[in-house]
Amino acid sequence: MKNLRFDLSQAEGSFKTLHATNGGPWTSRPRSASIRSNFLEYEAAKIPYVRNHDSNLVHDYGGPFVHDIHVLFPNFDADENDPASYDFACTDASVKNCLDAGSETFFRLGESIEHQVKKHGTIPPKDFHKWTRICEHVIRHYNE
Repeated sequence: MKNLRFDLSQAEGSFKTLHATNGGPWTSRPRSASIRSNFLEYEAAKIPYVRNHDSNLVHDYGGPFVHDIHVLFPNFDADENDPASYDFACTDASVKNCLDAGSETFFRLGESIEHQVKKHGTIPPKDFHKWTRICEHVIRHYNE
């Protein structure tokens, strides 16, 4: 095994920032003193990135109404080109909360794991090409 050594008495350059969290800071919008939150501590930690992987499984990160494709596009039979077919409200609030804390989101396109007997979002889409177009619209929404 090799040892990694640092001589902190000499400047050698900087480290690439790679630290991140999953889910982001806990808080609800609008922030209130009566709501449990770690927003100020999270913001002070200057965490540059947050992943939203499986974050809808935790109420503090938005609960069951954020991030997953079946939540953002709840009726698979709807027109994927119609903006009214999408529900971005809760996910927008979650992403904005992370941005307000100084973190950019690595947006996971997909579904959160389901351990229940009945699956709601982890079933394969009936039309993979349509699912891809839906994902394109989600990407466009968050890039614009």
